Amino acid sequence: MNATDTTLRVGDLELEADWARWSWGELAAFWAVVVIGQELLFFVLEAFDRATSKRIPYSGKSLEVLGWKDWAFVYFNRLSVPLMTYHMFWYAFSSGDITWKVEDIGLLNTLGAVVAYYIVYDLFYVPFHAFLHVRAVYPWVHKHHHRQAAPSRGNTDASNTHPIEFVLGEYLHLVAVAVVAQIFTPHVISIPIFVLVGGVMASLNHTRMDLEIPHFFDTKAHDLHHCIPTCNYGQYIMLFDKAYGTFRASHKPAEEKKVN
Repeated sequence: MNATDTTLRVGDLELEADWARWSWGELAAFWAVVVIGQELLFFVLEAFDRATSKRIPYSGKSLEVLGWKDWAFVYFNRLSVPLMTYHMFWYAFSSGDITWKVEDIGLLNTLGAVVAYYIVYDLFYVPFHAFLHVRAVYPWVHKHHHRQAAPSRGNTDASNTHPIEFVLGEYLHLVAVAVVAQIFTPHVISIPIFVLVGGVMASLNHTRMDLEIPHFFDTKAHDLHHCIPTCNYGQYIMLFDKAYGTFRASHKPAEEKKVN
């Protein structure tokens, strides 16, 4: 890409990629598309939740009523997603590390890249999450999220986190893509798959649905973390918890400390 050329060309369609050159109307439209897209996805997930019969039993205490601070955090966090979305798009467009060519689509740079993104994401997220549980740090940031010991509202409970935690967690997606792109060249199509499926998994982790993809994803693992906060620090996969010895597949005996 020419250093001064910020035009994205898709077939005969040309789009300005640099939002510094967008009108206020174009900025508002971009923000609205991302936010409304999120809400539609959450609506579908809620319908799926209501239709799913296999449930995780309640083990911790449910936060039945959300207060003004909870809702302020939820909506601030949801409204911040378009910012990360744009920065992800700009990286994919401007870095030269991502291929956009249709003829370059292959198994490694699409599905392989998505799997690699999740591995790299949790490589960073697990120690970050564990740090948030350090006694001196926990009350200031992560404690807010753990007021809910039995999540059930899907993305609402998933987004009910301190904005510092949420924004850093969001931008780890960009870090994961950038790291993988230094190993091999992903196709751009892998990025929305990674982000969208990640959003679905994070939301499912905060429902009572008992869903599992063997050896990859299990909603019970994160539910157990909300009840027993010394285990299962992974956001998407439990690979590093198993490596570090913090993985738990089920409740330990009564002496295990729980969050109430």
